[in-house]
Amino acid sequence: MGNPLAIIGAEVKALARIGGPLDVFQRFGTTSNQLSITNGAYLTGDTLVAQSAAPDYEKLVGDPLRNGVVAACVNAVAKALPDAPLVLERWDGKGWQTVTDHECLEPLRAPNADHSDADVWALTSGHKSVYGQAFWLILPDKLQRAREIHVWHPSRVEVHGTESEFISGYRLQREGGGIISPDYPKTQVIHFRHLPDFSNPR
Repeated sequence: MGNPLAIIGAEVKALARIGGPLDVFQRFGTTSNQLSITNGAYLTGDTLVAQSAAPDYEKLVGDPLRNGVVAACVNAVAKALPDAPLVLERWDGKGWQTVTDHECLEPLRAPNADHSDADVWALTSGHKSVYGQAFWLILPDKLQRAREIHVWHPSRVEVHGTESEFISGYRLQREGGGIISPDYPKTQVIHFRHLPDFSNPR
C-alpha cells in the first residue's frame, strides 16, 4: 500500500495554508523524519515543508531522545553499563594482575558531589550512543592528582588544535552561554569517541 499521506496530500497542504491542526496526521510524522506527500514536499511533525526548501537535517532529526524507540535503547544500555564491575589491571611481564589500590580508583568510585559513579557511566554511555562522543573533565587536587570527574555535554565542547599540535586543548561552554577560559589542556579531558567526527577529525 502506498503512503496514505500521498493520497491526501492536497488536503494536508490546504490545512497547512490556513494554519489548521495536523494532529490527526501526527502518527505518520513520528514514524519517519521525511515522508513524501506530493510534488516532493514532505511532512515533519506538524510542519509541511515545500520542495524548494533546503532540508535542515538537524531540525528534521530533532532531539533523538524524544523518540521513544531511540530513548528506550539508549536508556537500556546506560542502565546496564554501570552494573559491569570496574577492574584495574597491571601487566607484570607474565600476565595481567588486578590492582585494588590505586589513586585513579577514588575519583572513579566517587566522581563528584553531584553524580555517583553509576550516573557518570550512564551519562557517558548515553552521550556516546546519541552524539558519538563523550567528554570527562578531570579536576586535579593540589598535587595534580585526579580529584573529580565531571561529564560535559558534547554540544558544549570544542576540540582545538594548532599547526604544530593536532589537539592542543578543549574549549568548554557554560550552560548559560559564554566560554570558560582558558582552554583546558588535553591532559585534563578524556575524550570518548565512537568514530572520529568527519567534519572535525580532532
